[in-house]
Amino acid sequence: MRADLVDCVNAAHAKFPGLPVHVLGESMGGAVVLSALGDLHPLQVAGAILVAPAVWSREDMPLSYRAALWLTAHFVPWLHVSGNGLHIWPSDNIPMLRKLSRDPLFQHDARTDQVYGLVGLMDDARHAPEHLTAPPPILFVYGAKDQVIPREPTEAVIKALDGKAVVRRYDNGFHMLLRDLEGERVWCDIAGWIQTGSLPPDGVKK
Repeated sequence: MRADLVDCVNAAHAKFPGLPVHVLGESMGGAVVLSALGDLHPLQVAGAILVAPAVWSREDMPLSYRAALWLTAHFVPWLHVSGNGLHIWPSDNIPMLRKLSRDPLFQHDARTDQVYGLVGLMDDARHAPEHLTAPPPILFVYGAKDQVIPREPTEAVIKALDGKAVVRRYDNGFHMLLRDLEGERVWCDIAGWIQTGSLPPDGVKK
């Protein structure tokens, strides 16, 4: 996925020479963007937006989770799992969630080997700040009510970025920030940051 992202960025530069290119990654996409920034040949972009990036690494998970994931991924990789029954709310936008539950193009479950690969990606993203030398401007946004990515690894990554990112926490935000009931506010903040490099004071609606 990182290679695909690099190809996409290069294609954008080729099609629109001279124009600034920004990348935005949400959840797993945020992990792709963040880990790509930490590669030996980082992305050549004018800015990167990380929306609730998936940074829940193995070291942050209980041993029971890691053991169960390793066993299922290596012995029953074809087994499909989902979040049903976990009572996790990814957003406060209930009508949107109901539409997604009926959308045949939305992935409702995953193979255990896919989940294993996702955790590997989250590992890379979790440690990417250690490898950032001269990153582009970064905007990091997340919701205080995120029930998908735990608060501890998210705040650990923010601390590891050590001032390399502009950070905004939305007190009423869930994991799917861009489609939450207050999603328009997040979109406006992102657009404003792209234009000016800064955010309005917290709590100010545009």
